[in-house]
Amino acid sequence: MGQIGINMISINFKSIFLGFLAGPFVAGIVSMANNYLAVSLVPVIFTSLSAGINWINGYFLISNFLINAAFSLLGGYVAGRVAKQDEYLYAVAVAILGVSATIGLSMLTAQKFNLPFMQLSHVFKLLLTTIPYAMLGAYLSHAKNIKEDIN
Repeated sequence: MGQIGINMISINFKSIFLGFLAGPFVAGIVSMANNYLAVSLVPVIFTSLSAGINWINGYFLISNFLINAAFSLLGGYVAGRVAKQDEYLYAVAVAILGVSATIGLSMLTAQKFNLPFMQLSHVFKLLLTTIPYAMLGAYLSHAKNIKEDIN
């Protein structure tokens, strides 16, 4: 009789948790502070509310893109360095967890600020920054892990 064996999958939750803290968690805090500052500056800078909202929409898109790119790279790097194997898998896990948290929180805050464009910026964040930059971070950590293994 043949046996059907089930291989145990080992998941390094520590690498996902630390990667999330270093990347998406800090990015969320920086983005919220950045967004709050931008919204509070509108009455000071602009006399027209519509001009202020147009500026905020563009500012949110660009600044959140840059913040997310930097911290996605860091989160992917940290996850890969802690895991020391399957770096890309852990980087994608961190990216998906971060995007899920971002979209969930943005649903709460977008209603408060009544800025539906914020939702669109989160879709761009997923497609253009989070996963590719997390993968770049994993690539850098993989190269570092290989270099340490050789030495």
